[in-house]
Amino acid sequence: MKSILAVIVAFVLVLTLAFWAGWFESSRPNIILISVDTLRPDHLGCCGYDRPTSPTIDALVSRGVLFAQAVCQMPMTAPSFCSIMTGTYPHTHGSRMNGMPLREGIVSLAELLSEQGYRCAAFVSSYTVSDESSGLGLGFDTFDDDFRDKERSAEGTNARIAAYLNDLPSGPHFLWVHYFEPHRPYEFHTGSTLGDERPPPEGPLNTMDDAIVAVGRAFDLSLGLHHYVRLYDGEIAHADDQIGVLLTDLAARGLLENSLIVFVSDHGESFDHAFYCRHGLFLYESSVRIALAFVFPENQDSGRRIDALVQSVDVMPTVCDWLGVRLPQGGEGRSLMPLIRGEDVRPEPAFLERRLYQKPNMAGVDGKQHAIRTEEWKYILDTEKGEELYRLTEDRGELLNLAESEPERAAELRKKLKEWIAEARTDCDEAPDLDEEAREKLKALGYIQ
Repeated sequence: MKSILAVIVAFVLVLTLAFWAGWFESSRPNIILISVDTLRPDHLGCCGYDRPTSPTIDALVSRGVLFAQAVCQMPMTAPSFCSIMTGTYPHTHGSRMNGMPLREGIVSLAELLSEQGYRCAAFVSSYTVSDESSGLGLGFDTFDDDFRDKERSAEGTNARIAAYLNDLPSGPHFLWVHYFEPHRPYEFHTGSTLGDERPPPEGPLNTMDDAIVAVGRAFDLSLGLHHYVRLYDGEIAHADDQIGVLLTDLAARGLLENSLIVFVSDHGESFDHAFYCRHGLFLYESSVRIALAFVFPENQDSGRRIDALVQSVDVMPTVCDWLGVRLPQGGEGRSLMPLIRGEDVRPEPAFLERRLYQKPNMAGVDGKQHAIRTEEWKYILDTEKGEELYRLTEDRGELLNLAESEPERAAELRKKLKEWIAEARTDCDEAPDLDEEAREKLKALGYIQ
């Protein structure tokens, strides 16, 4: 009897030592987050686009679950990624504009995974998500934001990742890769699926006013909107090509076999409402819709498309739920795993906000916007210009404002939105304290004057 007990004790001791020595770490899944800046989902083949912008992304998404109606909390890079990484709204995590980092005490996904024994590494391609600008370096063992200018090419980021992978320690790993293309200024690329389609001039924009001319200083209005849409598509194709390079490298190293891949964008890009090749100033669908997909190990749930309304704050809770990691208190997103499992989930509205402009900016925009969005409706409240109401199921372009013709619907959504604003105190904003170098970088990216 004593000998049996001794064997059991020894076995438990060996298992304990093996766990602490990391012998079983290789069986724990990797988490790979691939993000693309300023990517409209409706310019991807997997979302119905008719140009071959995204063969790699389409193939990746086909192996997983695509959320076809996902929105960000704020159409600006740093605030949006802070929501993705913390599962909280901008008023909670504190990043309400680029250059305004996370508040102290907000727990990020990298911090949670680091506590679970994950080796966390990030390779980002824009100053807006640098640790200095966003505070997102928390929890990462490696946070590669060391580039000389305001941005880095996808090739440059891939080169840094390859060097890191050459000396990769034992897992499990959390890897975040962020590509800046197709953010403006759009550049012409060769070698991708659209690389040889140099867009021709197509005539001047036919809808202009003084504000739009001011916004258009960074590009030639005489070339026409379609010229820039084609350049934008070419940037997507280039990013898609480089994502293919990344995935091929990860697969060759055996890092995709047991990995959850999350594919996401931070916000979209506007080519409508007389607001061209920009984002951040309005809460229309072109700016707030994001790409979002989860690709599970062994292609579990492959080929799924879910049309329920979801938000960027739902990314972190979903990853943690799938891993069985407990979330910190104060989270505002929800896990999407019940939706993925096909459970009957009650639809919830999404709340959106735009940063405060204390005086008119170069486009004549001032004040603040908030919005509430359901699967059918969107209600926008502008502190300076009043209210807008759109029935999205019948008016995808948000061209017909129904605020006056549907007063009861507008009142219902206005009440819910104002209750949320009051509870969240989102009407309170403070400006970031930027040094001259940071100000110049954000100015070069078009975010400040």
